[in-house]
Amino acid sequence: MARLVIVSNRVSLPNARGASAGGLAVGLRDALRRDGGVWFGWSGDIGPSAALRSVQSGAITYAVTDLTQSEHD
Repeated sequence: MARLVIVSNRVSLPNARGASAGGLAVGLRDALRRDGGVWFGWSGDIGPSAALRSVQSGAITYAVTDLTQSEHD
């Protein structure tokens, strides 16, 4: 079984308050739900260090990282 890996600039985590996804993100999420996989990208948060965390939702693993202010700039 193949596993899909997506790397994008920003990841919309499931059940995130105020989060919304556009058409491409919805299509990619559907492909991940069907085949399973990992979606890696920026959490949308700026913090003191680049902290990596993961959230599991069904067959999808969301791996997101914060950016430092200098990385964001």
